[in-house]
Amino acid sequence: MPAVRVRSFAVVLAALGLAACGTTEPVLDSVEPDGIWEATTPGAFETTLELNADGSAVVVEADLAARSCSAATGTWGAEGTTLSLALTPPGGPPNADRRSYAYEAYADSLVLTSAVGRVVFRPRSTGRSCAGYGWGAWEGTLSALVDGAPRSFGGVRVEMVVASGRLEITSFTVPCDTCALGPAELVLRVDGSPDPLAPGTFAVNNVPGARNTFYGFHHTHPGDAGFLGFNTDRLSPTGTFTLQAIGVDRVRATFSFRGNPIVEGQKAPDGRTTVLVTEGVVDLTYR
Repeated sequence: MPAVRVRSFAVVLAALGLAACGTTEPVLDSVEPDGIWEATTPGAFETTLELNADGSAVVVEADLAARSCSAATGTWGAEGTTLSLALTPPGGPPNADRRSYAYEAYADSLVLTSAVGRVVFRPRSTGRSCAGYGWGAWEGTLSALVDGAPRSFGGVRVEMVVASGRLEITSFTVPCDTCALGPAELVLRVDGSPDPLAPGTFAVNNVPGARNTFYGFHHTHPGDAGFLGFNTDRLSPTGTFTLQAIGVDRVRATFSFRGNPIVEGQKAPDGRTTVLVTEGVVDLTYR
């Protein structure tokens, strides 16, 4: 990917001073725009650009005053002095949001200029997500057949570290609209570490050192304190989680697993000794 190589303004001035004294201008290291950058107007707006070396991009724009946030993923490229973004907003058509800027890249800043003005971004060590601001909620579909009966799950929380290959989706019971969340009813956990999360299939595997593993938990009677529920930790049951799409604020997947009692010999209050969760669907967006 071509990228303009820009010198620090302070270094250029120093070089000009040396040239005026008859010395040779030094050869300077190039600076490329890839990296994580953030522009902040205190108390008003915060924009984070994640320009990855593989050409992928994440843009998170937060309105701090209104406590709202939007995120989009896509690609970026640099040609000459122009930086371009082709972004796909949540629920929108691919590459529908196209942006173009004149840019300057320095070691301590990325300057983007467009028809609406000039914005200075500073380096940031980690990316952001709308979920990280904690203003919204995960919305969409989390459902499955539980022993053949259709179930939809609410009270959803998603925790992910894309770079470290970890994802956990939890559904909590919701006693009432104004109540605190109750016990966990469904847990789906995948571990692809040390690789980043990427579309693919994760399987139940309890052998120490196994890679790309999946863990499932379902409590058929979360209000019963004496029964601990079913999971995939015992007896190496079958189970797979197929990740179809992953982003800072989006998860899409399918899953299925057989759960055994967490405590050997326990039965559910209705007499079940196993639970079969099939045709699971995850289609969640943080809004």
